[in-house]
Amino acid sequence: MKAFIAKYKLEGGSWFLALFCIWIIAGAIVLCVETDKAIYLFVNTHHTPFLDTVMPYVTYLGTAPVIAFLLLLLLWRRNFRNGKFLLLALVCNLIPFLLVQLLKNVVHRPRPLYYFKNASGIHLVAGQPQLYHLSFPSGHSEGIFALCCFLALLLPRKYAYGGIFLLFAGLVVIYSRVYLSQHFFSDVYGGSIVGVLGALAGFIAVRYGFDKWAFNKKRLQNA
Repeated sequence: MKAFIAKYKLEGGSWFLALFCIWIIAGAIVLCVETDKAIYLFVNTHHTPFLDTVMPYVTYLGTAPVIAFLLLLLLWRRNFRNGKFLLLALVCNLIPFLLVQLLKNVVHRPRPLYYFKNASGIHLVAGQPQLYHLSFPSGHSEGIFALCCFLALLLPRKYAYGGIFLLFAGLVVIYSRVYLSQHFFSDVYGGSIVGVLGALAGFIAVRYGFDKWAFNKKRLQNA
């Protein structure tokens, strides 16, 4: 991990990437021990009026309008007002989004409400959309994790610990997707992986491309 981070100059995202690796391992263990349905029912039965009020707002953090707004806020920093940053923001967040949409339509997995539509005792939060199809992977989970990964990679090395907060924010959002009966655990788990890997690949590719272009430009100027 350290060698990979050093090679591609990802020191700002070191804490986020390290904790994300732990999340991947922990999530895989959970899926080996329990079934998706059992995990969903556990979350669904542990509801409170407070969470019923808060989770609908938390889940909005994974939507495209909110993500776009947060990215636009970064433009107040002068050093982000350039083509390289705009391309990074677009590629790191658009690539995983398109990949998730493709996977949704290929897998075409039913959502929890499809499996439990005739079951009694399922807790539903008022005002939430009742969706039944295209469950895997979770788009909200991909969106928030792609954004958080992108933001972590932008952090200066001395503030890399901010990745702890960013990973926690991502986990809260994906929990909200299960809590609101929109997804199973494997859906949000898969969405988080697509989000981070897509953002990471896009970040490396764009920065490598810009660095190579700048190097060639400088070499031509010297020649």
